[in-house]
Amino acid sequence: MRVNFGVQNACFEVLNLDVEALNSDFGVPNLSFGVLNSDSEVLNSDFEVLNLNFEVLNFSFAVLKLRHQGSERQL
Repeated sequence: MRVNFGVQNACFEVLNLDVEALNSDFGVPNLSFGVLNSDSEVLNSDFEVLNLNFEVLNFSFAVLKLRHQGSERQL
């Protein structure tokens, strides 16, 4: 009977080892998604900067247009 328990314990140890290996395999895709998410955040921040630049550019054109309209009125 002790031998049977020893075999069963050995089987459970192998099973636990397989589960740990499986968990470590899942850890790699999770790490990859983490890198992907950080790349997306960088990309999003680049788009935010680009949008900000366009807003500044639009504001500059609006100011320029107002100045042009003001100079036409003075003439």
